[in-house]
Amino acid sequence: MAQNAQQHLSRKALALKQANEQKYDTHHRRLIDEHEAAYRLGLMVTTLRRWRWAGKPPRFLKIGAAVRYDPEEIAEFIKAARRNSTSDTGRAVNG
Repeated sequence: MAQNAQQHLSRKALALKQANEQKYDTHHRRLIDEHEAAYRLGLMVTTLRRWRWAGKPPRFLKIGAAVRYDPEEIAEFIKAARRNSTSDTGRAVNG
């Protein structure tokens, strides 16, 4: 009986640890630079620079002189760009 209680407590402690690690990862995810963002989007860095200058998505962060992108913003940008056909009138994401 005591062993079952200990196993249950161990599983509960492990689940709590994993939940805390996941929470940390969600709130402290690594930002990416413009080179990584361009790579993930299949674009040239100069294209992202022009889009930033023109105020077009994807959104970015400016930390001092550094430009960074949130990987979730990049993923949302890609998701919003999906179309079913060339005549699909979904919301344009870069214009």
